[in-house]
Amino acid sequence: MKKNIIALSLVLLTFISCEQDISTSPLESEPTKAFVFITSYPSGAMIYKNGKYSGRRTPDTLKFVDFGEYSIKLKMENFRDTIFNLKVSEEKLDKIDINYTTNPLMLGQIFCVSNPSKAKIYLNDSLTNKISSDTLKGLLPGKYRIRFSYPEHRDGETSVIVRSNQVSRAAQTLQDTTLWVDYNDGNSEIKYDYINCIKIDKNNIKWLGTEGFGIIKYDEKEFLNYRPPTFPIPSGLVTAIDVDENNVKWIATYGGVARFDDVNWVAFRQWNSPLLNDYVNDIKCEKNTGNIWIATRSGVNKFDGFVGWTNYVYDSVNVTYPYGPINCVEIDEYNNKWFGSPYMGIYLLQDTTWTNMYYSPEYNFLSNSIVCSAIAPNGYIWLGHEKSYYSEEKTLPRGFSYYNGSNWVLYPNLLNYNILYDIYVDERGYKWVCTDNGLFRFKDANNIQVFNTSNSGIKSNNIQDVVRDKDGIVWIATAGGGLVKYKGDRGR
Repeated sequence: MKKNIIALSLVLLTFISCEQDISTSPLESEPTKAFVFITSYPSGAMIYKNGKYSGRRTPDTLKFVDFGEYSIKLKMENFRDTIFNLKVSEEKLDKIDINYTTNPLMLGQIFCVSNPSKAKIYLNDSLTNKISSDTLKGLLPGKYRIRFSYPEHRDGETSVIVRSNQVSRAAQTLQDTTLWVDYNDGNSEIKYDYINCIKIDKNNIKWLGTEGFGIIKYDEKEFLNYRPPTFPIPSGLVTAIDVDENNVKWIATYGGVARFDDVNWVAFRQWNSPLLNDYVNDIKCEKNTGNIWIATRSGVNKFDGFVGWTNYVYDSVNVTYPYGPINCVEIDEYNNKWFGSPYMGIYLLQDTTWTNMYYSPEYNFLSNSIVCSAIAPNGYIWLGHEKSYYSEEKTLPRGFSYYNGSNWVLYPNLLNYNILYDIYVDERGYKWVCTDNGLFRFKDANNIQVFNTSNSGIKSNNIQDVVRDKDGIVWIATAGGGLVKYKGDRGR
């Protein structure tokens, strides 16, 4: 019985094996050799076949396309879709070229409007023959830069996206620079908005000392930065700049003193020179002698510009020398030197004789705390005073004073501010006072004008320094608002 079962099994297996040997699958047809090469201008359009993205962009080829009819769509950002029917009926290479520029519906426009109107219009830095308000037509879709230019106004620039068969809008309000021009990190190459001081050299070049960014040179064409450690400036925090008779720049910093002759730098610090203190508050160049006077936190240095140093510091022997820190130094027309102290009033050096005028009873002095100083064209020395405490019972007011050769004329509590930074007297005798409440100008105490963020082009009320150039342009250094140019003082 078991033998019969085994035999039957063998028969069945043989039958199944034979069935497998004779069964066949339908043959796959070979792919067609139809190809479609699609190009476009501009290129980069996505190619869709029957609504499905092919994964290809122009210029590219659809390969092994079956015979039949297809809907082809080219899709590109900001362009209208291009759709056409394609019939493939034989094995060959079809070539299709789409030129977007020949279809007016593919192009867009930009309506350009500015305040003031009739400004010149630049398209991607190329001057057009249009003025605002006008429309630039026939533009391929994409991103464009539009710049407006109008006399006595700062250029205004904006970016615009153009889309097929649409009108985009470019609008700008141009800053009026008839009187005020500001230069800051957002609208110029100045790169730093905190400026401590400004000096104009003999070539009318502006030198800006910053609060940590070194020196910035401005020739009214471009800004050039000298910043440590790329350049051997003792510190990026610059407190004062002066220019000697050879147009050499002398730079006071909170790291020492630098000398720059437009080619070479020399740095003076405590470790390589007799400099009293690396914290230098002010520096002035003496005419005719070439001496450089340096006000530091520890007294006064005189340097002949080469190797000769003299220190003036109060001690048991030199009791008339300056005591403690010195904030400012001035040199008058008679070559007298004036040194302002935050605690000890004003020191006067006449030839070799030192006098402390605050502690000399014959002088009527406003306050012993001197913040800043300036020399007027008539030779008078002007001082800016902070409030100080003479004793528990007596407080000395803040304000201003000037010395007329025999007496001090006092202006206590003259201006409204919290912090006094500097005072400058121009060649006409106008006093410019830099404060945290704007820039004050007066010739006499009865006619005071203030410039601040609410009534001028100044972008910060923290005014650090000011100077007037030979053309009557006033240059203003601010903390937080960059450099400001004021043209409204010309001809006064």
